[in-house]
Amino acid sequence: MTMLLECWRNGWRSLRGHPMRSLLSALGIVIGVAAVIAVIAIVQGLSRSVSENFDRLGANSLSVEAKTELEEALQGRRNRLGWADYRQILRQEGGTAALAASFAPFGDYGATVRYGRRTAFAAVNAVTASYQTVQQAFVREGASYATATTAPGARCA
Repeated sequence: MTMLLECWRNGWRSLRGHPMRSLLSALGIVIGVAAVIAVIAIVQGLSRSVSENFDRLGANSLSVEAKTELEEALQGRRNRLGWADYRQILRQEGGTAALAASFAPFGDYGATVRYGRRTAFAAVNAVTASYQTVQQAFVREGASYATATTAPGARCA
């Protein structure tokens, strides 16, 4: 016990005998700890940002498409997924994830759309109400999708 007490006394004398060295040592420790905390915070923030960007890109998404073999495509046949296929996927999935159906009636190239006398070339997709949530693409202006308007044959406008 006396040896431990003697160590404390020697340490205290050294601190009081060299105040500038003691202050600089304490300052170095504080700066070092602050630097480690800052680096950890920056890395965690960067990691969260990258994860959010991947989520927006659909890293947790699965896309189901109907593929047509080359021979069938050359013969003019094309495999398609329909509303019944979407319903079957919903039943099999069991409601644990957000599902959205998207259909491009004019293909991957889009079509000319018209409003009054104005025309524009645009991609046209028919989608279900959950499309916005799944794709993280929300309406900035105007009306949003509603479940009632996504039923087959429902009027949307």
